[in-house]
Amino acid sequence: MDAVPMVIESFAEATPSRSEETLALAATHTAAADGDLLSEGPRLRLQAGSGAPCGIAALRTAVDGHLAAAAVGVGPADSTGPEAVWTIEVVAPAASELPPSTVARLVAEACAGVRRNGATVAMLWQPVGGPALEAIAPAALPWTERRLVELRRPLPVLDARQGPGAPARAFRPGLDEEAWVAANNRAFANHPEQGHWTVDEVRSREEEDWFDPQGFLVLADGDAVGASCWTKIHPGTTPPLGEIYVIFVDPRLHGQGLGRALLDAGLASLHHRGARVAMLHVEADNEPALALYRSVGFGVHHVRRALRIAVASPP
Repeated sequence: MDAVPMVIESFAEATPSRSEETLALAATHTAAADGDLLSEGPRLRLQAGSGAPCGIAALRTAVDGHLAAAAVGVGPADSTGPEAVWTIEVVAPAASELPPSTVARLVAEACAGVRRNGATVAMLWQPVGGPALEAIAPAALPWTERRLVELRRPLPVLDARQGPGAPARAFRPGLDEEAWVAANNRAFANHPEQGHWTVDEVRSREEEDWFDPQGFLVLADGDAVGASCWTKIHPGTTPPLGEIYVIFVDPRLHGQGLGRALLDAGLASLHHRGARVAMLHVEADNEPALALYRSVGFGVHHVRRALRIAVASPP
């Protein structure tokens, strides 16, 4: 790829045409990669339509303008101010086809796009099949490391416990979105991605093929949501893979054993709907959560790294 002259373009918003070509590029290279090149959040933001604040750096061939790679930065839907933590992901072919120096240039341009949108922090995720993070991080910008652990275990769970209190019920599309978002954002108030959900983001996932309200468990607390375990069956996986997609207990209800009860209920729901392996993601430094998941038989499958970059620092 180095032999072909390349140019880099930088954009501050995701127009329909830019979004479509970036999504098409991600779909093309994902087929040959061990994992999706764009995670769900950025993919849905690009699918959402015109004018979304975005930092897209596009690598094109100088001859015909063909899109060869991209670095995509998107902010949380409910906030684009300085406090918002943006996500940057690289959409590119295998590392052997694209030199780390070129990826680094793309990332630097994406960081500049994030900065132009008024943000100060971006989370750069390890590219799937790409070069090491240290090789592509902007040299002049300070960063700290973050690790996200994927845990897995076989299903069923034979020693699942009976949950305390009122049983969880299925989520009601069109009725529960606002209450669920309010409780979720309280539970994840300090989380860079999960603590900034909007009703529109829930509804966008209701349109996904995998969405099943029967696997979206909610524990009511009066008119509010007190706790929830949202599960997801990954289509086309062998053996069938199910995910504890979002699980939380509202902080005011901590200490009542609801987390373990909902986890058991979620794992049972996945098994009853055909999953034979369960997975979930957790921060590597969240020891209470890791202890809970280990107690149910989860083990580490892999660790994904990210760099929290201060994009507002002068280059």
